[in-house]
Amino acid sequence: MAQPIDTIGKAVRRGMLVKATCKRCGNFRCYKASDLMMVFGGGRDPLTLNFRCGECKPAIDVTLIDVDLDRMRSAIVYEPFWMGGKVVAWMATRLR
Repeated sequence: MAQPIDTIGKAVRRGMLVKATCKRCGNFRCYKASDLMMVFGGGRDPLTLNFRCGECKPAIDVTLIDVDLDRMRSAIVYEPFWMGGKVVAWMATRLR
């Protein structure tokens, strides 16, 4: 029986991406669930993460994406850039 994915830790075990989409302009970013787990912890619900659009700053719609690496090789994901033990920026990289 399928279990609901209600924590970031469960999304990491499945190798999923978290996609944050702006409801107003359609701008989106994809994040690896493993990177979000390092920043926010594994017990947090991914649908309650606070993302914001850099263009218009409305509410954000969060979805989980099951990754098929054969088809998503050209996807761009954002990884945290750490400095002094803190995340200072999210850098765009190609999905590996």
